[in-house]
Amino acid sequence: MMRWICLLGLCFYSTISLANKIRILSVDEPPANYLNEKNEPEGYAVDIINALKKEVGSTTEIEFTPEARAINLIRTQPNILLFSISRTPFREKDYRWIGPVFTKKWEVYTLKTSNFKVNDVEDLKTLPVIGLVRGDVREEWLINKKLTNLHSVTHHQQNFQRLLMGRVSAIVYEKSGLTQLMNEMEIDSSMIESIFTINEAPVYIAVSKKTSLKTFKTWQRAFEKIKKNGKLKQISTLWQTKLMDDFNIESKISNQLLTF
Repeated sequence: MMRWICLLGLCFYSTISLANKIRILSVDEPPANYLNEKNEPEGYAVDIINALKKEVGSTTEIEFTPEARAINLIRTQPNILLFSISRTPFREKDYRWIGPVFTKKWEVYTLKTSNFKVNDVEDLKTLPVIGLVRGDVREEWLINKKLTNLHSVTHHQQNFQRLLMGRVSAIVYEKSGLTQLMNEMEIDSSMIESIFTINEAPVYIAVSKKTSLKTFKTWQRAFEKIKKNGKLKQISTLWQTKLMDDFNIESKISNQLLTF
């Protein structure tokens, strides 16, 4: 009997050891993942990560880093977990995908006074300058579409400020993040308009391809567990209310996950 208890104990501590080897990275994309006024991680996806950490026994702190650096680390280093990261066909083989957290639309935003018209991706090539964030999936996606009128910076707030100052013709972002930025900066939303939706992509938690399969499966099983025990739906329901009350952002729940 004691032998089996010891073996179970060894397995338990082995799992915790694997979980704590993982470095957990995020990027500043409110309201899914961001640093609040106390400089603490907050957001819908942050709550999901904290639920997973509890399941696997991880005590690792979440690190916020610029998107380009985060992408470089998950592409080149073992034991890197990144959230939230859009899952697209050209990224499919680059990472191990733990599970989805939400779905978001990629919108082209301009100043309402600009009067730009865009009917398809080809029309984006006619805009003088499109502002993006370095390392962001939308930058990667548009580069793959052979656009050459792109200019990237480090943060979404910086990119939005360039639009307000007329330094770029348009930016590509999602409604929820832009709404929160406008609320924080006290910008009148009537100044900005979406002129085109270029894509709708599922957003995932992923680990680097160099991470061991055993470590990946530990986190993947934890994700399946919070789906089955109702914790994922509980987090989504809580944030659906919070998004509307705190940020005036509408969302819907489908398959236990938010779309916003």
